[in-house]
Amino acid sequence: MSVSITQIATLLFSMSRVMRGKGDDPYSQLRLEALSFIETQKDPTMKDIASYFSIAPPTATSLVNGLVAEKYLMRITDKSDRRIVRIIITVKGRLVLREGHKRKLEKIERKFAPLNGKEREELARILEKIIAHYQHKSDNKK
Repeated sequence: MSVSITQIATLLFSMSRVMRGKGDDPYSQLRLEALSFIETQKDPTMKDIASYFSIAPPTATSLVNGLVAEKYLMRITDKSDRRIVRIIITVKGRLVLREGHKRKLEKIERKFAPLNGKEREELARILEKIIAHYQHKSDNKK
């Protein structure tokens, strides 16, 4: 059976909707990814965040503003250059990140429940192959 790229694209978009679920998720993937990036970096700047997500600085500011308003992040002035503002994760942000990851894994487990062990292995192999291909391409551009 031959599958067209159009069919694959349609399936990927449908799967994306299945994975996102309802729009009322307080642990959105973007917010969790932002908290995770900020936690793992050494006090990134807004420019670092915008670069990581490949978004415009005003968009990064909007994302961070929401997380600051909820007290998940804080802005601090750089000790060596007061013109630079760094973003740090708060204790509350770390707790939300841990809970969010836990809930996301539970959600993913439910979404992939129809697959048996062999099917999960095959899906993982395919995804790893695609990721490796594009990581290799981006590594060669550096």
